[in-house]
Amino acid sequence: MFLIDKINELTDTEITIYQYILQHMDKVQFMRIKDLAEATHVSNASVTRFIRKCGYDSFAEFRIKLKEEQKTQEKTELNNLTNSIYEFLDNVENQNFQQKFDYVIEMIMEGRTLVFIGIGTSAINAEYGARILSNVGVPAFCIKDPYYPFDSLMTIESNLVFVVMSVTGEVSVVNNVVTKIRKNGQSSILSITGSDSNSLAKLSDVSISYGFEKEVTGDNYIVTSSVPAIFILEMLARRIYTLKQERNKT
Repeated sequence: MFLIDKINELTDTEITIYQYILQHMDKVQFMRIKDLAEATHVSNASVTRFIRKCGYDSFAEFRIKLKEEQKTQEKTELNNLTNSIYEFLDNVENQNFQQKFDYVIEMIMEGRTLVFIGIGTSAINAEYGARILSNVGVPAFCIKDPYYPFDSLMTIESNLVFVVMSVTGEVSVVNNVVTKIRKNGQSSILSITGSDSNSLAKLSDVSISYGFEKEVTGDNYIVTSSVPAIFILEMLARRIYTLKQERNKT
């Protein structure tokens, strides 16, 4: 769905344009500025100002974005889940994945406290991750509020590993938190996300990706499977539990 971040900054005229676009996205993507101005009973200049407030340099660029969103909404078929999971399991066996996984295990086995972060469905996964790691003796908790004062947390405890859960890795409010954590420089960032190439992965000290692309319903709700994220969390917990048991025997 076409939405803008700062709707409270729109004038009454711009709200009229905005509401019209929401209700006629299929038509607007083929309109000219003049056509949209006539349909909303405003001036061409008002449409131009609105487009710029939306972050676009031209009406043509704006229409391209609308067409892309329309295609996304028209997608009704989801990926074959079974095939995607088999591909993920094959990826788990490759050397690059195992090296990252072993590195994460080493960080956790150092006795560091884990702080899980996520919003939406990823918040649910983060909460589960904190619980299952706690179940095997790892100090871990979850913060689902992206506006939590993380600075104050890091003044109390510097030996933290922030485990950030995100399907797309492009959630601005989450990435802003990660950027602030990086500036602090005393904590590590582990991301569990769908791709190695997204913004979150690049901001992290280590990123474990599972190669699932973002899938949405017609209303743009993310329905990407959580199976790989949960699998990674459970694999971490089981490996750590086994290592702890082995150390106790020696």
